[in-house]
Amino acid sequence: MASIQQIQRGAVRFVDNELAPAFAGAEKILVGGAAALLIANMENIVKQYAAHPVAAMLGVYKDGEVDVDALYQAFAPRFGAEKIPVKIPMVGTIKIGKAEVDKIYQYIKEA
Repeated sequence: MASIQQIQRGAVRFVDNELAPAFAGAEKILVGGAAALLIANMENIVKQYAAHPVAAMLGVYKDGEVDVDALYQAFAPRFGAEKIPVKIPMVGTIKIGKAEVDKIYQYIKEA
């Protein structure tokens, strides 16, 4: 289990070390700023998703903590060699694959 604060610290490291360097100029500023706002609001975002009946059935959120181990074990193996495109409004598309999932999981666990 990981606290919201632990997930936030891991997410900041991921953005700073892995995501932001892929951009330059205004795009880098937009990515960094938007990520900072999302990360700062993470507790509300997690609570909102945790209240959804499907999320509640998954049992990955309890007493203010997220079972990142269960999420990682359930989803990481399903990433193949091909990366999945994720659109970032006003910036462009990034591609997320197993290596990125492994990295953010590592950052969260180390936080």
